[in-house]
Amino acid sequence: IIYAALAEGKTEYLIPRMTEHVDTNLWLVNRVLGAKTILKDNHLKIEGIGFKFKAGSKCSVNPVSLQGTKSLRGGAEANSELPRLSL
Repeated sequence: IIYAALAEGKTEYLIPRMTEHVDTNLWLVNRVLGAKTILKDNHLKIEGIGFKFKAGSKCSVNPVSLQGTKSLRGGAEANSELPRLSL
């Protein structure tokens, strides 16, 4: 769903069933990206925004501290740092 929303033009999917994951992604692409979506029965239509990365714009990866968070698996990664992409 996210890739279709970023692409230029219309994309159509037949989805087997509506899930919370699909619902969340539809909300995200509508609110954050401004992509238009229509879901009727199991037929999903997405009008993409035609995103293009501009040459010369700053895109960097910055570490985000997860100190104090718990890993689902436990282990050493519980306090590791993950990169955050900022455009």
